[in-house]
Parts: sequence; C-alpha cells; structure tokens
Amino acid sequence: MNIATSDITSANRSSYNAGDTYVGTLLWFGIGGRNLGFISVLGHPKDTVLIHRRQLEDVGIDPQLMQPGVRIRFVAKVGRKGASAASPELVEVEEGDASAASPEPVGTWLKGTVCYFPVDGSVFGFIRPDDGSQDIYLHISAVRASRVDPYKIYQGVRVRCTVRRLKPQAGRKREVDKIELIK
Repeated sequence: MNIATSDITSANRSSYNAGDTYVGTLLWFGIGGRNLGFISVLGHPKDTVLIHRRQLEDVGIDPQLMQPGVRIRFVAKVGRKGASAASPELVEVEEGDASAASPEPVGTWLKGTVCYFPVDGSVFGFIRPDDGSQDIYLHISAVRASRVDPYKIYQGVRVRCTVRRLKPQAGRKREVDKIELIK
C-alpha cells in the first residue's frame, strides 16, 4: 500500500484556518526522492499538514535538516487538497516541554494505528498512538524482531507496541521496541 498526498490531506480540509499559526512535529520528509513531507500538528492529533521543499528553501531552511521529530512552527495555507505549511520555522523543544514528552513509562504497551509504513522497500514508518501523543517511529528491525510479517504492517492497521526512548540527538523522542497486530 503506497501513501498518496490526497489521501492524507483530504481529512484536514476544514480543520485549519488559513493564516493561523500552528506548531507540529515532522513525521517524514523526502522519502523516495519526494520533495514533500507531513507534519503532525499539536492540538490536531488526527490530522497532518503537507510541507513542501519549496516552502523550506524560501525561508532558508536546508531540507537536509528535516528529520522525523523536528518541531516546526508554520502558517496554515488551505487549498482544495487540504492544508499545507507556509512560512515554516524550526522550533527548539524546551527541556520539560510537556507536549514533547511521552506520558507513558518505557515498556508500557500502547495501542495505535499505523499512519505510514510503505511496502516499497522503505525501512521505517510511524504509529499514531490512540492517546493523541506524538507519533512513534517504527523501524523494520522492530517489526522483524517481533516476528511480525512486514507485509501485514501498512497504513490503517491497528497495533499495540512498546516504546523505547532515544537520545535527543536522534531527532525523535520515541521508537517502537516491540509490536503486535491487534486482531
């Protein structure tokens, strides 16, 4: 199953006010040579917003800095396909920022939905937790170590997982440690 821009953005057509400023966390950028990515917006846990390479370059941000977990402030631009980010700026995550912290202790099982995991040879994706917290990075090695068939992990599949925290230099806060399919 491949992810399509219109599939993601169609859900957020009325969720944002054009011209308002929002803050979110980058889910992914530039996968498969694409010049775009998606932001999970704080306060809108079920929606994503498109960010294009052009918007980054217009304000002097190097697209190479765009790693999953980067915090971005942007102005919403709403078009016929949904919301996109304009005038982006990178935001430092303050120590003790409650919105960046994980509410659960390491090793706790969380339920969620796979919001991105391509079967085109890519090795990572993301799980959106049911509790609305920041998306969790999912690497193919965790899927294999959990003895789950990678072809059964795709967008929309319900899973439960445990997480491990990463060092801040990794650019993301949490990564899946173990994963199971919810039947």
